[in-house]
Amino acid sequence: MRTDAAALLREARAAAGLTQREVAERSGVSQPHVSAYENNRRQPTLPTMARLVNATGHELVLGLRERTPYRPLTLAGIAPRIAADAPGARGGRWFWVREFLRGFSDDTSTTVERSGLIAEAPPQTGEQEWDAVLAALAEHLSFHRTLPCPEWVHDDRRVAEHAWFLSDLPAQRAWAVETSPASFRRRNLFVLPEDLHVA
Repeated sequence: MRTDAAALLREARAAAGLTQREVAERSGVSQPHVSAYENNRRQPTLPTMARLVNATGHELVLGLRERTPYRPLTLAGIAPRIAADAPGARGGRWFWVREFLRGFSDDTSTTVERSGLIAEAPPQTGEQEWDAVLAALAEHLSFHRTLPCPEWVHDDRRVAEHAWFLSDLPAQRAWAVETSPASFRRRNLFVLPEDLHVA
């Protein structure tokens, strides 16, 4: 069944075999208004919507569903998502890094919760550069948030063989060489400090 008001009203009227005029007479809502609601030119209030649906012999039912509580992403959790994205899709893959950073930077998170987001070693992504990015990120955040640095970040396989830049723009690359945080530079990775901040 449809969930938008216009489609729901059309569906209820059609199921009842009624015309717009008949629904108008039964509901006390003018026929031009019934037409406007069914054609999405106007939005009925909830009481009006209930009257129109009742006029077709149906009942409008509303309900509540408990929302799934928000759980920030872990580095181990974003690794498979990065691996699933197209190879070489730096921007698309960096989306997952930003999503992780949003949860990590949440002001309501405790030190223990933040430590838990970086503690587990992420599975291999299939690209050494991205494995290095995750290790650099964990080391960087550990240092700046005075958290225990996880042992897995010292894995020698988590270093890029060649210089890796988040941006293709020459000016940004030059600036990244100058300003990339130490945990990234030592892994042959070059990002801008602002790439690690989220609004």
